[in-house]
Amino acid sequence: MRWITTLFCSLLVLGSLGCDRTADTAASQAPRRKLLVVASVYPLASIAQQIGGERVEVAWWIESGQELAGYQPSPAQIEQMRRAVAILSNGVAEGPYTDQFANAFGDRRLIRLDRFAEWGAGESQLWLNTAIVAQAARELGDRLAAVDPAHGDEYRQRAAECVKQLDSLGDYGKNLLTPLHSLRVGSIGKDYSALGKQHSFVIEPLSRASLLTFDAQAIATLPDTIKAKQSRIMLVEADIPLSAVAALEQTVAIPVARIDSLGSSSPQGRDSYDRIMRYNYEQLAAALRRGNSR
Repeated sequence: MRWITTLFCSLLVLGSLGCDRTADTAASQAPRRKLLVVASVYPLASIAQQIGGERVEVAWWIESGQELAGYQPSPAQIEQMRRAVAILSNGVAEGPYTDQFANAFGDRRLIRLDRFAEWGAGESQLWLNTAIVAQAARELGDRLAAVDPAHGDEYRQRAAECVKQLDSLGDYGKNLLTPLHSLRVGSIGKDYSALGKQHSFVIEPLSRASLLTFDAQAIATLPDTIKAKQSRIMLVEADIPLSAVAALEQTVAIPVARIDSLGSSSPQGRDSYDRIMRYNYEQLAAALRRGNSR
């Protein structure tokens, strides 16, 4: 009978080991929870996705051409920021909501673009400046590597590749926009000064209101304003219909370029940071060519 007892105990031990291996296998196959990165706008979310790859989930605030200045995140978005391992922020406009997630103990969760600007940036759309975004990309790579050190080399490598692409993109814009150096460019709607700063042309805001809100009287006053500002081109947001742009060009007698500042956050936006900026550079260059041919 003793050998029967011994055999029974051995079977129990083997069975328990088999269960442990099954449990270990199931645990190793369980999907890893993705790291959450929150961005205020889609162009920054596009950069975050490029650096984080399949290991991150990216969320952003602004949709359908909304203004960042004065935007109030929903309770769900505040909760997202609480859970996020990194927050990409333009700076001043989001400060009342994002700054609470940066602390004095070395937590680099909040990455504000205005920290990398060499001028008083205010509420500018700093993501339109590839040199500033490149610095934020490096910091995001380091942040993800600190949170997930097992894959730190991957994050840093993708961040380095992203920076090279951003540098190349900036050079592409520089080559296209050299004829714009020192010229004055009017703008209606959003703030494009970060784009002008990088490529050495002067942005003259004609109105912060969207062209879609202009009445006939407001449009009629634009020619005199443009003449006073000596603007060679006018910039409007890309969600302005082409028919409205054509009518505006006839009124103001200078070329009008549509700028995509929000990408897929806007109905007419491009779906990656690279496409957004190439479109913007090409729009500016085409507008300048139209002006020179007149």
